[in-house]
Amino acid sequence: MDGVVRLQDWRSGSAGSGAESPGLGLHPRVPRRRHIFRSSEWTRIDGNQVRGKVTVVSAVGESSGEAQGPDVPGVRAEIAAQATLQALARAEGGEVSLALKSARVLRFMDNPIVVVGIYGVNGGEMFPLLGACLVLSSVEHASILATLQAVDRWLAWRARRSVLKDPGR
Repeated sequence: MDGVVRLQDWRSGSAGSGAESPGLGLHPRVPRRRHIFRSSEWTRIDGNQVRGKVTVVSAVGESSGEAQGPDVPGVRAEIAAQATLQALARAEGGEVSLALKSARVLRFMDNPIVVVGIYGVNGGEMFPLLGACLVLSSVEHASILATLQAVDRWLAWRARRSVLKDPGR
């Protein structure tokens, strides 16, 4: 393999574009996952500040986002979520507006999890989004995956809704 990730374009409208099976209630032209986590980089700046860069890949290519903040416990989850939201907004070509409400590390059944709260804004309506991920390798990684979970679910819902409103699309 040449090392290039090839994803079918979810916007093409062709059948078999990576969509879910019809039994799961999604329209056949709407894939469930639009963005896949590629990488993250973390660098320390100014002694007590940290900068995170998150890269996601989608059918239209790679997009990156960056965020920075103080390197204190708990804030790295928010930095990772903010960088992920920036990458997702770029990947969507500015068609969506996303705002981070909160990213927290909680304990559930003796395991740390990251829970993110996000607002998706569409046509003047605000949609509360929630994602959660078990912390396995790092808080940052879990925050990125939780953010992708919440936003991808909402984007798939938006795409499905627009296809159902305009079936010839």
